[in-house]
Amino acid sequence: EARQATLNFLIIEEPEAHTHPQMQYVFASQVRELIDEIPRLQAVVTTHSSHIVSKSEFEDIRYLAKAANQTNVEIKNFHTELSRKFTALHGGEEGALLFKFLSQYLSIQSSELFFADKAIFIEGTTERILLPLLLSKHDSGPVGEAPLSSQNISVLEVGANAKAFAPFLEFLGIRGLVITDIDTTVKVQKDKKAIWQAAPVAKGTNTSNATLKFFFDAPEKPEDSGLPLWVKKLKLHELKILPALRNLHVAYQSEEDGYHARSFEDAFIALNLKEIAARKEKLKGLKNKHKIDAVGDIDFYKLTNDVIDKKSDFASSILFEALANGQSWHVPSYILEGLKWLHKK
Repeated sequence: EARQATLNFLIIEEPEAHTHPQMQYVFASQVRELIDEIPRLQAVVTTHSSHIVSKSEFEDIRYLAKAANQTNVEIKNFHTELSRKFTALHGGEEGALLFKFLSQYLSIQSSELFFADKAIFIEGTTERILLPLLLSKHDSGPVGEAPLSSQNISVLEVGANAKAFAPFLEFLGIRGLVITDIDTTVKVQKDKKAIWQAAPVAKGTNTSNATLKFFFDAPEKPEDSGLPLWVKKLKLHELKILPALRNLHVAYQSEEDGYHARSFEDAFIALNLKEIAARKEKLKGLKNKHKIDAVGDIDFYKLTNDVIDKKSDFASSILFEALANGQSWHVPSYILEGLKWLHKK
């Protein structure tokens, strides 16, 4: 009778080198089943494949990276070390929930972030559609030897959940850019109840943006009246990001050409009104097109709400005009400044 060893090792090095992406999914699913059937077997699979990682259990993943001395290799355990970072930054209950969200999100949608050198977090469809154009605008300037569009950057559409990725990026030691909106609000009475309602930046006394509140450490409760100091500093870009998140930059609207926009569409229309008016019949996603011809002292916040019908269609048309017809659009400065920060290292 053959004697079984106390412990058996199976080491598989970079199986993706010999398989196409679909087979990598199949391999990752079946190799675990085979390993579980063999007593006292310890298996190690090294990989650069996001497909294999996406089919792996989060607690089984170990991250290997060069140490600060560039000689040794550090092995990081996500399930234990990273969960502690979430607890330290977000607190016990919220940290556990965000860690659970991150582990499921990375496994299902964006496991390529494990292998990225940098990351860009965006809120929605408009930014996702236009990001290649925005990157090309940045790269057309004096950017140095390696333009951003050629770098290993993961782009994630995460809505208001960018804060869930902050400990993860710090854990991996990679830079991240968060592109979001200032989302100013003002307190009003509606149906005998006080609510925070969307408002132009000039009138706003609060923000509904959870990302900004977290990264810039907002007070727990907004003030009932007046312009709080925290919101004033937010508008002026005078707030500093939390010390534990220095590898992240948060880009949101700033005053430009005498106007402070509330959203990307708001900022884009303010900078490109003449160009949009000249092409209004070609551009999709618009309504009340006659209002685009407004002149004089224009309320861009109201104009944006009046003419934008479907954001995704508008963004697609903007991209089409740039790529097919060579239209040179003006890009809001807060986005270009954010991309410049991301390009630094």
